[in-house]
Amino acid sequence: MGRTATRPAGEVPAGYGSSQGRASAPAPDVVAGLAASWALHDVGERSDGGDRRLLTITWAGDVAELLVDGHVVADRFWDGTPWVLDLDAVPGAEAGRVAVRVLPLHPDAAVWLPAGAQDRRRCEPGPLCALDAVTLERSTRWRVDA
Repeated sequence: MGRTATRPAGEVPAGYGSSQGRASAPAPDVVAGLAASWALHDVGERSDGGDRRLLTITWAGDVAELLVDGHVVADRFWDGTPWVLDLDAVPGAEAGRVAVRVLPLHPDAAVWLPAGAQDRRRCEPGPLCALDAVTLERSTRWRVDA
C-alpha cells in the first residue's frame, strides 16, 4: 500500500508528567505538533457487497493515530504488535482522506513495554519512530440462509 511522508517528527521530551505513579499520556496537541505524519494511498472505498477493508499498520513509537480528513478517528499506544483496523467501520475512510501519525518514544520515557517491544526500543539509540508497513486486505463476509 502506498504512503507518503508529509511531516517529520519533532523532538519529544522524556515524559509528559505523571499521575498516581504512572506516566501520563501526551496531550492531543502534543501528538499533533510532534508526531511524524504519512498520507495513505489506495485504501479503496467502502463496498456495499459485504467486503471489508482491514488496514494493518506495523509501527513503533509512543502513540499512533489514524486520521480521516485531519480528524483523529482512532489511536493506540505501542506494544510491539500490529494495529488492525476495520476501515469500513470508520466513516469517510476512503482514498485521499486517510493519514497516520506516530509520536516518537523517547529512550528515557518511563513506560512499560512487553519484552519484544522493549528489545526493539533498546536497539534504537534515540527516539523510536517508525512506520514499518501498511497493508490493506479485503475479506468477504459469508452468510448462509437456512
